[in-house]
Amino acid sequence: MPRTGDLTGSGLLPPGSADFVIGDYLDELAGALIGPAAARAAILAEIGDGILEATGIYRARGMQPGEAARAAITEFGEPHAVAAAFGPGLAAHLARRTALALLASGPLVGAAWIGGAVLAALPPARYELSGAWWALPVVALMLVVAAPNMLLAVITTGRLGLRFTLPASLPPRVAGIASLAAIAADGTLLGMLGLYAVTTPASLPLLPVIPAITLSLARLALAARASRGCLVASAALT
Repeated sequence: MPRTGDLTGSGLLPPGSADFVIGDYLDELAGALIGPAAARAAILAEIGDGILEATGIYRARGMQPGEAARAAITEFGEPHAVAAAFGPGLAAHLARRTALALLASGPLVGAAWIGGAVLAALPPARYELSGAWWALPVVALMLVVAAPNMLLAVITTGRLGLRFTLPASLPPRVAGIASLAAIAADGTLLGMLGLYAVTTPASLPLLPVIPAITLSLARLALAARASRGCLVASAALT
């Protein structure tokens, strides 16, 4: 299977292989793009339509299908160069979406834990920080780390961020840091609850804390995926 660097050569693809040439190009471009799947799909669809249109123009000039597809692809450029042009915008979109999701979920998760602690009469609700609950300052520290990074991600990807020349890697980096802090906070809360459940003589009233457990597990999964995507995007733009 020829790769993108071979597509501009002569005689490498037989006539009638335009679909293969275009598909091969789009597959390589898809592998080079970073960011949310929906945004990548939209870019691929737009570029695919453009290549098909350009191919039609070259076909109207008398070129064979394979030649026309190669000529059209040459106009668009090498896949990694095209992906690099879209990289900052995709990374900013990912960073902003991640930061807004964390900002929206934070109060909900916090309220669920506070409400669950009160209803279940857990030691923190009675101001008795003992055993596993001594790790609560870790949660507070993670919130201190996450909050400014979330806000910075939102600011640098909004209108205010357009007024300054900032590194393209900054928004996904700070969003990735905020996601890691959220993972640490949720993991600590779940760990404390689990340790308390296995070490306390009394049985834990589980029902009041089920919403908190569910929300933290959901945010753990989403934040893990988001942090990886953001940090990969940041590294690609550095």
